Amino acid sequence: MTRTTIRSAVLAVLALAGAAVTAQAQPCSPCPTPCSTPCMPTCTTMTKRIMVTEYRQEPYETTRTSYKTEWQDQPYTAFKCELVPENHTRTVTFYTTVPVTKNVDVTHYECVAVPEQRQVTRYECVAVPEQRQVTRYVTSSVPVQHMVSRCVDAGGSYECREVACGGGGGGGSSCGSPKHGLFRRHSRSGGCGECAESCAPATTTVSVYVPHYTTVQEAVTVMQTVCNPVTETITVNVNRMVPKTETITVTTYKTVPKTVSVPVTTYECRPGTREEHYVTYTQKTTPVPMTRRVAVCVPVTERVTAFRCVPFQVEKEVTYTVYTGCDTGCGGGYDSVCGGGEAGCTHSSGHHRGGLFHRKGCR
Repeated sequence: MTRTTIRSAVLAVLALAGAAVTAQAQPCSPCPTPCSTPCMPTCTTMTKRIMVTEYRQEPYETTRTSYKTEWQDQPYTAFKCELVPENHTRTVTFYTTVPVTKNVDVTHYECVAVPEQRQVTRYECVAVPEQRQVTRYVTSSVPVQHMVSRCVDAGGSYECREVACGGGGGGGSSCGSPKHGLFRRHSRSGGCGECAESCAPATTTVSVYVPHYTTVQEAVTVMQTVCNPVTETITVNVNRMVPKTETITVTTYKTVPKTVSVPVTTYECRPGTREEHYVTYTQKTTPVPMTRRVAVCVPVTERVTAFRCVPFQVEKEVTYTVYTGCDTGCGGGYDSVCGGGEAGCTHSSGHHRGGLFHRKGCR
């Protein structure tokens, strides 16, 4: 309860401090100039006394109940467990394993070879002659006439042509009798003598044969190979599997039972009786009185001094700023031009509110 009272008092002091800071005068800002003539309001600072609610702490007496831990002796009953031995005697039946030898007839099986006569069929590959008709092809040459085209000389003529002498050499007596073919002479001057480099090329007239070719159709006989089929009968050997039955002796193995007497040792369990002593333990519980310390919460009532916040009214002086309007001839004065005093953030006919009642902007 005391913490709640102190917390309320601190919140009240902070609220009063915020109201005092907000209540200071705001600077008067210049007013806009919507008209041609500038408008400058006159700012006036005024003082006013107001009533403010404050809180103070007031002590008072009250009663509270708290709990204390006390250690107390508490009697209780514990139980002690003991194991008490007891001797007993009992008759025990036990079994002893004794070997016993007996002759036992045992039948075992032996594998014995037994000869048997069996008829078997086997197949032999035998060549059997058969008559078959086959077709073979015989090759023969047959004369065949074909028409072919041949180019023949139908009678040419000789022409005189002017050719270079000695393969393009000089003149003089060397070009008088030119020789061609095997009788042609080859010289370094080309048939022009010593002035081969300076004389003009010499020419001569020769007779040249010009043939006259004509295409002639002629019949030509050629031998053509022809394959003719010939059918004939031949004898061929064909291998066939022929069955053949014969009797053979085979050895088979059979299982024959045989009884033999063999000694066999077995073990038998025979019962016996004897006296046996044993000890048993019985649990015995005995009560034992004991004391232990326990923690007990005891309520305690005490008187304490608490504090509470009591409100009271205090008169304080606050300062605020107002402005006076100006008439610029724009129609309606400064209040109509500047929107009723918004530029200066105060109103000429209202009151400036600070603290918790402060509003942002001009209304």
